[in-house]
Amino acid sequence: MAAIAGRCEAYKRATASFLDWLALNQPPKARSVRDILTAAQSLNTQGRVLPESVNKNLRNAISLRRSVHCMYEERAQSRSRDDERHFYFIEALESARLLLSAPDISDHTAEPDPSDGPAISKPQYAAIQTDIEALANRFAMLEVEEAADTPDIAVEPPAQKAPSLLVGETVIIEGVVSKPELNGRAGRILQYDEGRGRYAVDVDGQQYCLKPSNTRVSPMDIAEEERYLLGETVQFQAACLLLDIEGVLREVRVAWDEHRHGGCSLLEASARTNACVRHAERLASAVELDMPTLDSLERVVCAAYLMRTISWTQSFLKVSFAAALNLVSDITHGIPGDTVLPTLGGTRVIFGVELFAKLAAGLTADQQVVKARAQVRKRVGSVTDAQIGTVLERITEDVTTRIARPVAESGTLQDPDDFYCGDDGLLLTSAFLRVLSSPSANIVRRPDRWSAPKPGFFGPEWHEDHNPAQCTNDLTDYLGGALPALLYFADGEWRVSKSRRLTMPELKMETLMPLWPLLETAMDKKASTLALVVAVQAMLVSLVCVNGERRCRRVAISTRSAVRKALIQIDHDLAAFTEAATNGCLISERNKSNMEMLRSFVDFTNRRHEHPPLSASASDPVLSAISVRQRDQVLLQNPWVAGQQQLVLSFGFGIGCGSTMLDSTGQTSFALHLQNALRVAGAAEPVPLIDDTLMAVIGGENKAVWFAGVPASNFAKAWYHRLGMASNAKTNRKLTGIEPIDLSRTYCYVAEADFSGLPLIDDANPLPIVLQAITSAFASDQLVGANLTALGTQLAGLPEYLVDKLRLHARLESALVDVMSDKYGAAQGKKGRKKGKASNTPAGQADLKARRDALYRMLVAELMFACEREVPDQSEPFHTGAGTSIKVDRKDLPRCTPAERAMIEDAGRALKEYIEKIQTTTYRIL
Repeated sequence: MAAIAGRCEAYKRATASFLDWLALNQPPKARSVRDILTAAQSLNTQGRVLPESVNKNLRNAISLRRSVHCMYEERAQSRSRDDERHFYFIEALESARLLLSAPDISDHTAEPDPSDGPAISKPQYAAIQTDIEALANRFAMLEVEEAADTPDIAVEPPAQKAPSLLVGETVIIEGVVSKPELNGRAGRILQYDEGRGRYAVDVDGQQYCLKPSNTRVSPMDIAEEERYLLGETVQFQAACLLLDIEGVLREVRVAWDEHRHGGCSLLEASARTNACVRHAERLASAVELDMPTLDSLERVVCAAYLMRTISWTQSFLKVSFAAALNLVSDITHGIPGDTVLPTLGGTRVIFGVELFAKLAAGLTADQQVVKARAQVRKRVGSVTDAQIGTVLERITEDVTTRIARPVAESGTLQDPDDFYCGDDGLLLTSAFLRVLSSPSANIVRRPDRWSAPKPGFFGPEWHEDHNPAQCTNDLTDYLGGALPALLYFADGEWRVSKSRRLTMPELKMETLMPLWPLLETAMDKKASTLALVVAVQAMLVSLVCVNGERRCRRVAISTRSAVRKALIQIDHDLAAFTEAATNGCLISERNKSNMEMLRSFVDFTNRRHEHPPLSASASDPVLSAISVRQRDQVLLQNPWVAGQQQLVLSFGFGIGCGSTMLDSTGQTSFALHLQNALRVAGAAEPVPLIDDTLMAVIGGENKAVWFAGVPASNFAKAWYHRLGMASNAKTNRKLTGIEPIDLSRTYCYVAEADFSGLPLIDDANPLPIVLQAITSAFASDQLVGANLTALGTQLAGLPEYLVDKLRLHARLESALVDVMSDKYGAAQGKKGRKKGKASNTPAGQADLKARRDALYRMLVAELMFACEREVPDQSEPFHTGAGTSIKVDRKDLPRCTPAERAMIEDAGRALKEYIEKIQTTTYRIL
């Protein structure tokens, strides 16, 4: 099963492909930018070029690096040294690619790929060949004299930066006269004193004031540069994860916008959202497994945007990396356990922005400032007030300039479209989840009762008619009531007692309803998780996109209707299986047990939709009515939550469980085989359900129905092969059942999350490929919304209907006697047959299985053998049976008599009549 790679994984794979090729052709393996450029230049002089597959991988690596660089460029108000190094690294990779491309690169006439960067001319190409040292030095942040013809490859090169931007950088000390023993030693710049024009440099725990001219940036050591090159740094992995999450939520919004405007169904939008959320969950888990400190959205954001600040804090306060990360995260996003949502000028902001404004205004006695100072002391221990002030000023300034993204030119505090802090800001959603997860709120836990707060407790109520949401920030109160309600429902899913919960793997709840497992994990941890933040944001986005004009109410109606319809169909099918089981059919007995389990699940879901979470008899009637309203808003009116329930019904119940009963007694196979034989004989009537639906979804390659493909002759032999009879009479073939993945490509993608057939491995961002595959599958899948159990139950009556219509009762009785004789004769073999006893069991004592066997045996003999004599193609010999090797020249077979021809034509009409009586509404849930 192919996993959907994230950006970091895709980058590592693409880079490894390029470096492996480079090492194979120019050993040893490159560990630095200088190594790459030197090897590329050497291969260029030999006339070697990259194979297309490796060239594509390198383009992918450059594209992924460029996307990370643009992420910083678009947000930061000033470019850091890390940003500059990133720019130069992209320039170096692009230069290596161009050195290893065809020499006539500027002469081609094909449309250029935008991801390859700007076109390069022959003079620039020549400059790359001779400027390897300068490119390597620029990446190492060494001073170089820029050549006039240096190519401008990606974006404008960085301008000369102020000395203050070197704060946090590791430097080499040189030219110090007063303390020559410092020369050649490494230190980290802690501060820059603009008044004195001096750096405060930490050298092994001692601080010195040095002129900028006495320091130069220390190049990366080889191990650190190799990690940078391979994408194994904390900052790069965090940045890639954030880009992945932003891409995931962008796709979620696209799906629900399409649904709002009729471009896709509720099921499809929910399935695409599921794929996005599961993708984000897998990526977040992988990053946390690799780097346990990155266990929350807040820490990931800090690692991506404030790594220089974290490193500075680590040096300034002499603490570990984990302690520095935790402190920077606390000051940026809020003190753990705090239940106050920060605002500034009436606008929701992140904590660090509010704190920066209060510090700038000199509000040292403000409660939040006092809390922040106390948090620094708590995290660090021994620290002076001056150090605390320096730390808070540095962190909050960096938060404001590198994360908050205020729009100064428009006079607004915050860009309303900002992904993190705007009107649909992910960090603002996460901040509220942290409040709800705090010990004082005590909401994220295993609930022992319904405890959703009253509407309006956290702000203005959401109401689709009177107060529809325009953005996720409008849904603060909605989320405050939705989260405890969702925890209550997730914990109570199919629970039959406090200690016992029923499960049925065939329902595929984990993939079809991924919100529930994420809520389970949060309850176990008693805290929000990064994956839950993404899922909750997706849930809110679905509501924002769809709400208005009673669309959410229609979602609730369709969800309730689907559950009720499924329950009615189950009761009908369960009655049929119960009756069959009482007549001795073991298959029906098993089906009955499965149906009882399914009925329990659907009935549980229906009761949850219909019964108040708080019963009026056990509580205030007003509170009971409020609980019903909250239940409806969360479970039924939220498009994604309701859509997940419909996915379980359609794919888990309807297709997954239904596929095991669609052909449990051979009823669907018989209808298909008979229709095929009649069609070849020219006696079939058009039957859309069989010809256009079942034949299309089952297909001729399904071994469970067509052992050797759809036959053009020898229909009886094909049928008996379907029953398991081998080509000789001594052995039987092991039967295979119809699998849901063979019936529905949508089921394969949506319920199994199996995308192994898609070209994901070579793409830098494979998620859109997956989502497009889901869309295409929904567009062509005829089984979406079908209850295959109900369809199979109704097809089971076809043989009896044919007997009645064709007046074959006497033939059936004769066949039944033969079946019973065979059955009891075989059973008595060892006991009585050697003594000369024989079975003479009357047909009236036959059980249901024997009657079904007799029906198939007789109808095959009467109808399929008659069709055999009408086969137009005379080249294929006639096989007298599946268990023999006797063949007859088809030309020796007599054509059907008029009576026999009339019978098979009547059979074609009877089959059509029976199938057309099966109304679509009787086997479809949606």
